[in-house]
Amino acid sequence: MITVIGDIMIDKYTWGSVYRISPEAPVPVVNVRNIEYRLGGAANVAANIASLGNSLVSLHGYVGTDDEGYKALMSLLRNYKNIKVHTNWFLNAPTIIKNRIMGERQQLLRIDFEEKFQEEFENKNKGWQDSLSRSLEQSRIVVVSDYGKGVICRENIDILRKAPRLTLVDPFLNNTSLYKNDDILFPNSKEYNEIKMLLDITRFSTVVETRGPEGIRLHIGEVYEDFPAQAKEVYDVTGAGDTVIAAIAVCLDERKSIEEAIQFANKAAGIAVSKTGTYVVSRKEVETL
Repeated sequence: MITVIGDIMIDKYTWGSVYRISPEAPVPVVNVRNIEYRLGGAANVAANIASLGNSLVSLHGYVGTDDEGYKALMSLLRNYKNIKVHTNWFLNAPTIIKNRIMGERQQLLRIDFEEKFQEEFENKNKGWQDSLSRSLEQSRIVVVSDYGKGVICRENIDILRKAPRLTLVDPFLNNTSLYKNDDILFPNSKEYNEIKMLLDITRFSTVVETRGPEGIRLHIGEVYEDFPAQAKEVYDVTGAGDTVIAAIAVCLDERKSIEEAIQFANKAAGIAVSKTGTYVVSRKEVETL
């Protein structure tokens, strides 16, 4: 089993056509044709792991009891029978939704529905933390999907550290003090350069730097190796980092080398960025390349 812990989100896409400029303000008027929900954040990572491999996935995060986000999340997750969902219901905040207003495949605007989870609820997590501990006991690999929304905190990380596992971290800049030397970090190029300014990044045994159209750079100590991107067309890089960390988690769980895992991840990411918005890549799609 692979355990995923992190910030769960819903990506909402409001699709429409732009046919004129508003008479009220210099902004486009979008005639809405369709609204679509997709998994985001840690939920997107879990879905990609489930779709790319055969491992059981245990997903741990916080969500609200709001109608829109909660119902969309549970409906989408039902498509993946090998995902077990462990959520903590916070009545004080809705499920995070990022609503992208789309006109002919072009993102015009993003509207975020997001509230910070209150610290007063941290002591009410015992049941959720117990389920996390049980999942860790059965897992060889843990994926930390840290978007800085509140799930990845000292209290929850301490539980993770009690059961040492191979830990893959999609980092958030303000939480670098929570990551250990033997974690595998997955920063993008901007994050990599910012983290370098905060700490000695060479203290991490392995860093997988995602570099957009240039592909992936594997850092082992002070030595690095480049793996060129596999994408033929790039429409949207949203969620590409989730695809990379998910693909590598699957391969490492299958006992493949980190180099083999990156080659597989490059192919999976190439498929993801050729689609508009967050996209769950299947094993079959990768293997037919």
